[in-house]
Amino acid sequence: MSALASTYTDEIHDHFKTLYGNWQPGESIQLGDVGVLDGALFRRTSNLAGKFVKFGVRAGIRLHDYSFKSTGSVDVRFTAKAALPAGGVARAGMEISFARENAVFLYAAGCKGSSVEDQDALGKEIWQLYNSGNWDVDACIVTGIVEAERYTTVVSGTRTSKIEIEADSDVVPRVNLADVGLGLTTRSSQGLAFEAVGATGGVVLISLMGIVSTLPFGLKHGWGPRLALTAVGGSVERAVVPTPKANRKKGAAAVPGQDLRFGYVI
Repeated sequence: MSALASTYTDEIHDHFKTLYGNWQPGESIQLGDVGVLDGALFRRTSNLAGKFVKFGVRAGIRLHDYSFKSTGSVDVRFTAKAALPAGGVARAGMEISFARENAVFLYAAGCKGSSVEDQDALGKEIWQLYNSGNWDVDACIVTGIVEAERYTTVVSGTRTSKIEIEADSDVVPRVNLADVGLGLTTRSSQGLAFEAVGATGGVVLISLMGIVSTLPFGLKHGWGPRLALTAVGGSVERAVVPTPKANRKKGAAAVPGQDLRFGYVI
């Protein structure tokens, strides 16, 4: 499951850049959750409430639908409702076929976003924790979430994987994934690594913030999780950041003067 989680989150983050896939899609996650990144996979460890950090929330922002399919590896075909020669109805549906292993299809409809209201104030509190030795430089905070009213996520397990999906009603003329009121069911599937068809209500994407290096040199040596293209919290802070043990030569001292900011983890 760990390899599948990494595959999915890598594909999603490579596409959306500033957002990370929530694994599993719909899994319970909330603003203020704290964790670390394993590649593009966020692994939750705690919540800011455990450090007595409070923040306001900006909730219920209507967003566009989010969709993604692995480039050149996913084919989607829709079929309309049709009358059968022997009587009855063939329900409207769709087929998703894959051309490689670990290809991803995602459609999230009826999306709403929530985020930390005052990120500048949050950054100042994190700096206080960091400077007092109570914050890990590799820690990330969930500061934004995208919740979908309905979503479909499929990951292939082989290069011949496919799934047939149909509407759960005979009266639907065509499948429209943007219709949050449309129920979907799996008609058949083969070779899939993961599927969530027509799932309702859950977090599908997250954004992360933390103490990040503004220098590519810092990234090379592993100080801070990512380079921040966007940062908040005022001017660049000067700090002494220990080199991770895995990268530190025997007898080497901590490196001073690292340029750090509280910003988006990308």
